[in-house]
Amino acid sequence: MSTDDNPDHILTPDEQTAVREIVADFMDQGAKATVRLIERLFRHGPKIVSARRVRMSRFEERLLYRWGEALDLYELCLYLAQSCGEHFNKKFLTNTTNCKFEALTRLHAGASRVAYKNPQAIGPCFRKI
Repeated sequence: MSTDDNPDHILTPDEQTAVREIVADFMDQGAKATVRLIERLFRHGPKIVSARRVRMSRFEERLLYRWGEALDLYELCLYLAQSCGEHFNKKFLTNTTNCKFEALTRLHAGASRVAYKNPQAIGPCFRKI
């Protein structure tokens, strides 16, 4: 390693001292800013959360207004698919040891779980329908 690779040898002792002071001041100011930020968050947190909830509830109302009927139909289709799967399990699966039926049943159950999670990703308003 040559002396050119070491940054301490590039700077003069006065410059090194200045850099150390700048870094120390920067760290000190950063720590103070962090404390101020945390204090402000705790002081204003309830207002921030309340305003966010108001915005979300308005969004959910608009979402229900625009997509309520489609979401109702989606939930109805999901209910029918799960009911058919449950009926199939009770009627046919208990009487057979066929691995294909078992695989299809597990695929159906997995698809039902995924289908149920999709509306939840839309938002909590889906459950209000």
